Amino acid sequence: FRLIKNTVRTPFQLADGTKLMLSELHPSQLSREVDFHFVLNQTYSKDDLGNFLKGSIDLVFERNGKYYIVDYKSDRLPKYQLSDLQERIYQNQYDLQRDFYAFVFHKYLISLKGR
Repeated sequence: FRLIKNTVRTPFQLADGTKLMLSELHPSQLSREVDFHFVLNQTYSKDDLGNFLKGSIDLVFERNGKYYIVDYKSDRLPKYQLSDLQERIYQNQYDLQRDFYAFVFHKYLISLKGR
């Protein structure tokens, strides 16, 4: 329980420089476990039925007209300095996962709102 409490009450900086705690968000600003299916091959045939990726984005929220993607990690690190975090991100390719989630969510927003 303490891990969850700390997670939602720890402030972090948004792209516009403001700080936010997840606990400050109204439920209408949140989407939890956003499932997606991403087609890997645009040409369809009966033999290609499994040619897609299925995934789930932990949390998406909207703040001041911008959307943010949250992906919870439970890695234990010897130290929580920036260099240690960066090393773990690159070791586990979390940066690739971030970019893919952003791409998928962007396509989803375009399908809802247009360009």
